[in-house]
Amino acid sequence: MTRKALVTGATGFLGRHLAARLVADGWHVTALQRRASSSSAACAELRRVGVEIAEFDEGLQVQQLARASAPDAVFHLATHYLKAHVSDDVPTLIDANIAIRTHLLEGLRGSGVPVVSAMSYFQFSEGMPRPVSLYSATKQAFLDICEYYRVVDGADIRQVVLFDTFGPGDTRDKLMPHLVAALRERRQIKLGPSRQPINLLYVDDVVA
Repeated sequence: MTRKALVTGATGFLGRHLAARLVADGWHVTALQRRASSSSAACAELRRVGVEIAEFDEGLQVQQLARASAPDAVFHLATHYLKAHVSDDVPTLIDANIAIRTHLLEGLRGSGVPVVSAMSYFQFSEGMPRPVSLYSATKQAFLDICEYYRVVDGADIRQVVLFDTFGPGDTRDKLMPHLVAALRERRQIKLGPSRQPINLLYVDDVVA
């Protein structure tokens, strides 16, 4: 029997690699995607490798799609990242990082399906939860919501805290793409303090 995976954030850097790997391993993959962006080039690429796109406009549809897809596993990678926010960003941060995630868990309620939820190292400082932005605060708030579903419903939620990832096809404003571009162009780039620690994870290792 073919295993079924439900993936959010499948058009992101990590999501694209995960979805492709799952399909290659024989899974039937459904990607939850906002209807407004379902015609993007990233969605077209997902369809090309065999991923089914399930479109939604609002949270209640996420509940319905989660139930209807009857997945064997859920990978929740979708997020709205902002290093710093302005007042107009608040609704989007709340919707993407708290509301949509909660609708997903509500739709899976009672199913016993394992949910892998990607968290962020921005939520922590010296190993303790200390959000340093509204983005990281909304991600941290979702941890409490997950605890509710664990305690009340026995939900199987696995939190994975990710540090910086890198690999092929990374177009984000991150260190490794800048280093690769500088090497190709034979130019120097300015970096931060030389003793600043950084953790880099190769995308294929994270997916595995």
